Amino acid sequence: MREPVERGRCSVINTVPACYDMINPTTNRFLRTGGLTGSAPSCPTDEEIEALRGAWFATTDDARRRDLADQIEQRGFEFVPYIPTG
Repeated sequence: MREPVERGRCSVINTVPACYDMINPTTNRFLRTGGLTGSAPSCPTDEEIEALRGAWFATTDDARRRDLADQIEQRGFEFVPYIPTG
């Protein structure tokens, strides 16, 4: 549902990813921030994370990928697309 919480929408979802799902930007679906077209159930929107993920996919240089992964992690702490509670 895309309704506000006041109109009956839930504000918390329960998910159980495997640890390997969280290991890098390509498999961590909770760092997907493509909005309604994204893969995360909560559908957050952040163009900066998506641009960094695209750059991560585009490069084959491991040092550049590490740098991009660090930038994605930093942006994740700024934007906070999800909060792991387990």
